[in-house]
Amino acid sequence: MSTPDDRSGEHWDVPTLATALPAGWIELVAFRTPERLTAYLRAQLAVDGDRFSAEQADQLIDACRRAHGLAVSERWLHLGCLVTDFPVGETLRTTVWTIGLGVLRVPTFGDVDPLGVGARVLASLGIIEDVIDVELDDGRRGLVVGGYASAGPGADLSSTELLPQLDPERLGLYGVLLPLPGAPGRLVLTLGISPCGEERQAMSVVAGQLATSVHVIDDLSHYAPASVLVDTTGLVHPDGFLGGDTRA
Repeated sequence: MSTPDDRSGEHWDVPTLATALPAGWIELVAFRTPERLTAYLRAQLAVDGDRFSAEQADQLIDACRRAHGLAVSERWLHLGCLVTDFPVGETLRTTVWTIGLGVLRVPTFGDVDPLGVGARVLASLGIIEDVIDVELDDGRRGLVVGGYASAGPGADLSSTELLPQLDPERLGLYGVLLPLPGAPGRLVLTLGISPCGEERQAMSVVAGQLATSVHVIDDLSHYAPASVLVDTTGLVHPDGFLGGDTRA
């Protein structure tokens, strides 16, 4: 779980929120500075310190810092990745799914449909094949889309050696648009990208769980410190993240 701060100011005007992050989550943009991101990554790598050489750890941190530099200004609540295994026949291959969550302010006047506004945002992201209206158990109406996206010109495709399944012209795209409970006039946009279309459905399970988990925090005392991975409020973990003896 995470407890991002309210980021009040020109970009943010939402309450303190919590998100249920999956096991193995690598956060990239919730931390405002590359130094804080580095401290978080080193703390997480230390948990499995015997699995990574110093060179491998430095390579991972360098890649994450570059991603942070590209995305930190894009107003994401969370943007990170999950390294996991994907079944192919009787074997497993390593893959990386990237998932972002953002909060959109939408019009609340007249006959403007907030989901319609958000749908136009999703439609601009790639080739949309499936558009599904959904209703959650709590009564919220939302929108789910599936399709494909392109990496675009200038993208760093150096990961093709590590991810041979990477298809830059046909990345799997999955999007969810839901009202933010307890915050009228705001929607949670969740966007998942997989290296190829074959992995989109499996990735959508994780992205969908993240999408439905975002909620307003009323009382931080209800959250056990050991269950909070990212805490940019500093109210649960003074260092800003779980297991952080490393100082930024």
